[in-house]
Amino acid sequence: MSQKAITRILIVVNLILIGILIVILWLPGRIRKGPEEARVYFMRDISALPYWVAQEKGFFDSVGVIVKAEEVVRVGDEIAMIRRGTVVLGLGFPWDALIGKADTGLANFRVVYSVFGTPDKPATALLARKDAGITSVKDLTGKRIGYWQDTRGALEVPAILLSLGVDTAGVKMVALSSGEMPTAFADNRCEAMVVFEPVRTQYLADTDNILVLEDGFLEKYLVSGGRLPVSAVFTSVPNLRLRRDATVRAVRALNMAVDYIRANPAEAEKIARANLTLPEGADLALPEFRRYDEEDYMVIESYMKKLNEMSVILFEPPDLKNLYLRTSDIK
Repeated sequence: MSQKAITRILIVVNLILIGILIVILWLPGRIRKGPEEARVYFMRDISALPYWVAQEKGFFDSVGVIVKAEEVVRVGDEIAMIRRGTVVLGLGFPWDALIGKADTGLANFRVVYSVFGTPDKPATALLARKDAGITSVKDLTGKRIGYWQDTRGALEVPAILLSLGVDTAGVKMVALSSGEMPTAFADNRCEAMVVFEPVRTQYLADTDNILVLEDGFLEKYLVSGGRLPVSAVFTSVPNLRLRRDATVRAVRALNMAVDYIRANPAEAEKIARANLTLPEGADLALPEFRRYDEEDYMVIESYMKKLNEMSVILFEPPDLKNLYLRTSDIK
């Protein structure tokens, strides 16, 4: 074989090898990854609305994530499982439950969005049975007051009442699950109760039997300016490291859902009603949803400072800017 022929063969072989190398380097980036699976916990309250919207409108499908959701009736080990990275997201957990359960490990979490009660759209109320002989907050002395067991109500409510001049020595705080709260008055579990949405809306519709002592009760007394961080959707640092693709895709879908809620409040309200047990014709005010990139840290700082002053939390909270998810975390 002549030298010229050998040279031509080598050129062809080199071109083939270069082509193979290009395919090896180019192809993986062009192949679309299959859907990721994300295990999440959710609590059935208005704070989980972005999750229901994302399911209904196909936002999870559009970003390539399959969400396996488990409803939480009472907050227990779920927060620790999210912190360890066993579960990707917690949806709709009370802010003070997150603070209390996470304790000194709070810095390991990343808040995706917060839900706020405001003076115009309160998420809490202090209610009483009309037959309990209660006409004002002053009459709560010696009464049984129900509170959501997943919150710090047993510490917060007596401290607030004391500041209002109520003798709390005989006040008994009654822990109630989310399932017990809608029938707590009828079951004679308590004479008064601090409620959150959607239980607030359920009771406000029962004007024959329920007296509203203070709508927006916790908004008024726990925070300055009336913006109360009611609940949070959160992930953890281990999830961002170990289950990054699933976590990032789920967060992007929830971002799309929050945008949808703002642009289509009437449709979002229909989705909320379909997932919550509300009386026919009851008014429902959608709360304020604020994403990690929109957060006003001063509001959360003020809230946590107040809880610290009331001895509801007994540890120094972390830098809140580090507690929130950052845009760079999900790029």
